[in-house]
Amino acid sequence: MQRYLAVRTYEIRNPDGRLAAQAVVRVEYRAPDKKTFNKTSEEGSGIVRHLVFDRLMQSESETSSGREHHDTAITTANYTFTLAGEEDLGPYHCFVLEAAPKREEKYLFEGKIWIDAEDFAIVRIAGHPAKKPSFWINRAAFVRQYQRIDGFGFLAVMRRLLK
Repeated sequence: MQRYLAVRTYEIRNPDGRLAAQAVVRVEYRAPDKKTFNKTSEEGSGIVRHLVFDRLMQSESETSSGREHHDTAITTANYTFTLAGEEDLGPYHCFVLEAAPKREEKYLFEGKIWIDAEDFAIVRIAGHPAKKPSFWINRAAFVRQYQRIDGFGFLAVMRRLLK
């Protein structure tokens, strides 16, 4: 794939469901390894947007290229995988793997990966960073769900829980 454009909405909501911060971002990928992020709108807490959204976009940009990309790839060089079972996830029959990072680094995670049994594409990842992401955040968990468009897997939904 040479290029894609996507529009993402990042949100943080309070426990009662009220919006604390939101950013709408245009993401552009250009082969082989460049991602850029341009905010088109923002609302809510500027501190939260800076501490969470800006850092999230920065880390994704860093891990999409160069050494960080290699050092965070979901491979046996970075993780130990254990088959945890099989599960149906929407239309996909998946193998479920436990992923344990081989190093405690901020861009690695510990959790589970759902892999389509038919074509071995990643369908879902759920877990938490191998290393505490910030002094301000005690616990960060995430769920990423992917969808296929014209044979390519794209991030469709990403949820983070910060405490």
